Amino acid sequence: MHDDERASDTELAAAVARGDAAAFEQLVARYGTDVWNFATRWCADRQQVPDLVQEVWIKVWHGAAGFRGDARLRTWLFAIVHRTGVDFARHDERRPRTVALPDPDRTDADLGAIAGPEDGVAERDRLRRALALIPPGHRTAILLRHLLAMPYPEIAEVCGVSEANARSWVARGRVALTRLLAVPDTVESADVPAGRVPLS
Repeated sequence: MHDDERASDTELAAAVARGDAAAFEQLVARYGTDVWNFATRWCADRQQVPDLVQEVWIKVWHGAAGFRGDARLRTWLFAIVHRTGVDFARHDERRPRTVALPDPDRTDADLGAIAGPEDGVAERDRLRRALALIPPGHRTAILLRHLLAMPYPEIAEVCGVSEANARSWVARGRVALTRLLAVPDTVESADVPAGRVPLS
């Protein structure tokens, strides 16, 4: 992001912190699509998406004063998205889930393609169900990398880990996701709790 764009984001966040509803609407317009697209792939249950997104924007509205401008606004925003998603996942982990897994011919190289808006609903649902079985941090890292093309240093900031850990989360999560997507459609996991697929 260029310096002038960062300044614009900083000014926007400052206005939201002052309670400027119009600035908040601009903020939602600027980043709302990315937040929604991320949430639709992050949530194990599609019905949770509106609740997750609403909770994120409530936290942004009430917490904008916490944005200090020493990082990108997108980084700060997706840190909120990540933490909110983890909270949702903790609640969701209490329920075991059986997931039908897709297409046996997927490989790592396909991850970016199947995250795109050009794919059908069924295709995205298969990816979402597989992602739901990966631990939340790895899930976030994979989506930030493949959906938003976020650089590793920024992923590290969002997730609150070192850059080395962010790289490891993407790599290990990608391996786990590839394994899940390699299982034929007819094979279902036997009551696998969300976020409990081994990464080793």
